[in-house]
Formats: sequence, structure tokens, C-alpha cells
Amino acid sequence: MLRKVKNIFKKPMTLVTIIGIACVPALYNISFLTSMWDPYGRLDQLPVAVINQDQSASFQDKTLTIGDDMVDNMKESKSLDFHFVSEKDAEKGLEEGDYYMVITLPEDLSEKATSLLTNQPEPITISYQTSKGHSFVASKMGESAMEKLKTSVSETITKTYTTAVFDSMREIQTGMVEAADGSQQLTDGASQLESGSQTLSNGLTTLTTSGQSPVTGANQLATGVVSYTDGVNQAAIGSQTLSSGLTTYTNGVASLASGAEQ
Repeated sequence: MLRKVKNIFKKPMTLVTIIGIACVPALYNISFLTSMWDPYGRLDQLPVAVINQDQSASFQDKTLTIGDDMVDNMKESKSLDFHFVSEKDAEKGLEEGDYYMVITLPEDLSEKATSLLTNQPEPITISYQTSKGHSFVASKMGESAMEKLKTSVSETITKTYTTAVFDSMREIQTGMVEAADGSQQLTDGASQLESGSQTLSNGLTTLTTSGQSPVTGANQLATGVVSYTDGVNQAAIGSQTLSSGLTTYTNGVASLASGAEQ
């Protein structure tokens, strides 16, 4: 036995072969464990295809493009390995195992997002499709782990959608605040006009004390100015009402945005 061992060391090729055979199981174990080690901490390497079918929608004189906004946010995010492809390429990639999951943003995504500020908000449906038979992760992970991974991906997409929606809502809120400020300026201008008209009326009253000839004409003109200032008062009150209504609306939008961020 000892002689056979000595013969092995005398033949380098035999020794290399034995060492190589012994290392094969070790290399396999290292490769397998590396692929399974903390899979949830390596989601940035998980290939996910995204199909954006969303069509823009108008709301409060603003154009909402929630789908495009989500795509922009995904491009900046490092949470997943996003690939933005057509429906045909996504199906092919999923079938061949190039993608773990395909996410489809529906064409009515922006339209339904506008309903969030109404009394009847419509639910948003973002579809997910996986291929357990071809996914490089699914082939190494059990059913329980796959469900956890899918949940993690879903949470990422939900966060992206929420960010896109409320960024758009903030833009609408800003526009409404500017409108409210404009109404307040209108009210201030009307008040200044009223003060000037009152000054003119006082001047005409002084004129009546200086002589009898122009009294009648001056009084008629003063009466006209008073009527004019009454009209300005009504305009100022209407503008103030508009300002209050817009301010109440913008406060409601701000509360909604704040609640979503929490």
C-alpha cells in the first residue's frame, strides 16, 4: 500500500488527476452555495422585463404620464435589473429564461390615477408574469422562497407607482396654489380701486360746497361712482370666495400626498 502511494508521487500526472477529481465536488458546492447565498440581498441582479402600455391622461389642465414616470424612476433605481422591452421581446425572454419576471403597465394606468382625487377611486392593476420552469432563480429556490421574492418585487413596483402618482399630484397642487394667489391679488386690486373711487367721491362732495351751478352734475357723478364701487365690492367678494375654495382644495391634495408618503 505504501509502495503504491509512493508510485503516485513519482507520477505527477496521476497526482494532478487525483487532486482535480477531489476538487470537483468542492467547486460544485461553492458554486451552488454562492447562487443561494442571500438571494434577497442581490435583487439588483434579478432581470425583470417591463412593458409600458400606458396612455397619457388629462386632469386639471395637466397631462399625467404615470407609465413614463414609473419607467424613469425604474431607470434611476438600482433595486432590480430592469429591462424595458416590447411585449414580443418580453414573452420571448421569459420563455428562454432571460427574465425572471415580466411586469406590464396597463394602458389605463394614468387615467385611473386621476380617480384618486374623486369619491370613487378606481383600482390599479399591474400584471406580473413569471416562468418557474426557466427562471435561473426559480430553478434553485423552493416555492416559499419564490413567493417571498415575488412579494419583494411587488413592493418595489408599488413604491415606484406611488412615487410617480404623487409627484404628478404635487404638480397639480402647485398650479392650484398659484391660482389661489392670483385670486388674492385680484381681490387686493379691487380694494385699491374701491379706495380710489371713494377719494373721487369725496372730492366731488367738496365740489358741491363751492357753488350751486355744478352741484347737480357733481352729485349725479358721485352717485355713479358709488354704484361703480359697489360693483367692485361684489367682484372682490367673489374673488375672495374663489381664493378660499382653491385654498381648501389644495390643502386636501396636500393632505392626500402627505398620507401616502407616510
